[in-house]
Amino acid sequence: MTSSPAIPGLVTGRPLEVSTLTVAKSQVNAVGHLRASEYVKLFDDANTAFYVQTGLADENLVHDGTTSFLMDLHTCYLAELRAGETVHMSAQVLEVDARRVHLIYAMTTAADGRLAATCELAIINMNMAARRPAPWSAIQQEIWKALTAAHGSLPKPPQSGRAIGNLSAKP
Repeated sequence: MTSSPAIPGLVTGRPLEVSTLTVAKSQVNAVGHLRASEYVKLFDDANTAFYVQTGLADENLVHDGTTSFLMDLHTCYLAELRAGETVHMSAQVLEVDARRVHLIYAMTTAADGRLAATCELAIINMNMAARRPAPWSAIQQEIWKALTAAHGSLPKPPQSGRAIGNLSAKP
């Protein structure tokens, strides 16, 4: 019998806190708010931190000859962020199968907890030598199982599963 892996910061019924950062002046545009590309970069950095924090991969995003490839990314921009604002990044696992994962990251402001942005990802595990989809290793399966169990009672965020062009939907 395999025991569940110890994942730092994992609490049942709460998204996993991944990182905290402060928006740098160099990340804002001419009108003073965080550039769209910087939101995506911050989510990408959070994804790397998530994989390392959980033990799903090393700092190079590799595990046992496999790595994760991004299949789809959807970012919702919900609040303006300015230089000097501190934000928290958290991850919620929505679905996992033998080779893929569907997760969503939330960026919230430290000052008042408002949701600034979300980034929904569809990721597939790939064998680096064959460049083909590969199943998660036994260790990764246990980690995904623990994350899924911890996040299973959470409601899906309203930003998940949205299609672009659905302008009548509320953000």
